[in-house]
Amino acid sequence: MWVIVVYDIVSTKRRNRVARELEGRAFRVQKSVFEGEMDEDCVRSLRDVLSLLIDSREDAVRMYLLPSRLSARLELIGVGRDIRSDWLYLGNGQ
Repeated sequence: MWVIVVYDIVSTKRRNRVARELEGRAFRVQKSVFEGEMDEDCVRSLRDVLSLLIDSREDAVRMYLLPSRLSARLELIGVGRDIRSDWLYLGNGQ
């Protein structure tokens, strides 16, 4: 499935830890937004790790789970690119 992770984390230390964790699993498309293809086990693992890294009283993480990158519609305004084609090029897509 195509996963979009968005976060708002108060502490710089926690925010950096979350970003490092996500960098190994998805593409950074904005400062606090990552996208990538993941299976159910990866999503579950990521959810567990992120819940340990954040302070749930101050921080927020949203994970949008879409059936596939091909069914996700993207409308981009301004700077950026649709990384879904990069993901396919790298051989990571299904």
